[in-house]
Amino acid sequence: MESIQKYLGATNCIAGVRVESTKKVLSIYEAKTRGLLTPGTSLVLLEAQAATGFVIDPVNNKKLSVEEAAAQGVVGNEPCKRILLSRIMEFGFLKRKLQQGA
Repeated sequence: MESIQKYLGATNCIAGVRVESTKKVLSIYEAKTRGLLTPGTSLVLLEAQAATGFVIDPVNNKKLSVEEAAAQGVVGNEPCKRILLSRIMEFGFLKRKLQQGA
């Protein structure tokens, strides 16, 4: 567990992918573009990161907003749009529930 702890960071979510053969750390998006993760798996992992309030750049060890992550190439434009849409839908749903007194 200690060997992966530094890749989890303080968020306890998966920050990236470590390629054992090269010891290189990749962002989730880069791992998807290289075929190491399926598009569905990478989107779920990125959405989980975004739900914590930021996207993690495991190469530079930074926490970024979704927009910053897209601008820096940590997340592609299409996944960025999907993440933002899911956040809008989630917050809209929560806001409506709060207004209804649930």
